Order: sequence, then structure tokens, then C-alpha cells
Amino acid sequence: MKFLLTPITIIIWFLVTYLSIYYGLYLLVWMFSLHWLLLLILFTFLSGVLSFLVYTLPSLIQMLIIEFYNRNWFIVVIHSFTGLIAFAYFYLLLYEHPPALFDGVNAVPLLKGMWEQSWLKSFILVPTYIFLHFTLLYFTVINPIVLKFQSK
Repeated sequence: MKFLLTPITIIIWFLVTYLSIYYGLYLLVWMFSLHWLLLLILFTFLSGVLSFLVYTLPSLIQMLIIEFYNRNWFIVVIHSFTGLIAFAYFYLLLYEHPPALFDGVNAVPLLKGMWEQSWLKSFILVPTYIFLHFTLLYFTVINPIVLKFQSK
């Protein structure tokens, strides 16, 4: 019975990984457009909320999946591969439809436009987004395999 739920858990794993990165990009652009005072206030609050979600949601889902399937190698590898596919799909989306800033006439690539408008905001927000990537990569691709090795 529990192996019939495997496609559902794989879809949930994919969606959590992909949508976390995708909406993280939207959050980055939204926070970049804020005034400095709001940016400083909301950056601390939202970075705390974001780190809480990044640490707890994949860990909770991962714990449920690993405990539900009794640490089966096939399930662990399939879920890690699904997380890797979510990352690849997100980067494919960025490659095919690169995000850009529009000034009415011209389109400027996102990072270049952010750097030209305010290098300090870019310096504050972009490392946080990169940290989100590495953390999600660890929790959705690498950590399930590490937990499988630790369970022996």
C-alpha cells in the first residue's frame, strides 16, 4: 500500500523543492523593490521565516518519507533524484526565460539591473538567495542519502 503512495510523495518532493526556489526568486525581486527602511525591517523577519521554512518543511517531509518507507534505498534515491530534477527544471526555466528588469523600453538582465540600481541591496539580498539554493540542495538531494547511510 505504501508503495502506491510513492508517486504522490515524489510529486510533493518535487513541488516543495521547485516552488521554494521559484518563489524565493520572486521574494528576492520584491524585497529589492522595497524602500531601505522596509527592507531592513522585513529582511530580518522574512529571512527568519524563510530559513524556518527551508529547514523545517523539507526536513519534515523527508522524515515522514524516510520513516514511512522504512529507509528503502530505492525510495531514497528516487526522492533525491526528484530534488535534482527540480533544480534542473528551475535552471532550465531560467535559461529559456531569463528574468529581466524593464525600464519601459529596454530589458536588462535581472542581476545586472539590480547591481546598477543599488549594489548594496544586491549585496545584501543575493547571498541570501544563494544560501537558499545551497540549503535546499542539501536538504532535498544530499541529506536523504546521508540519513540512509547513518541509519545503518
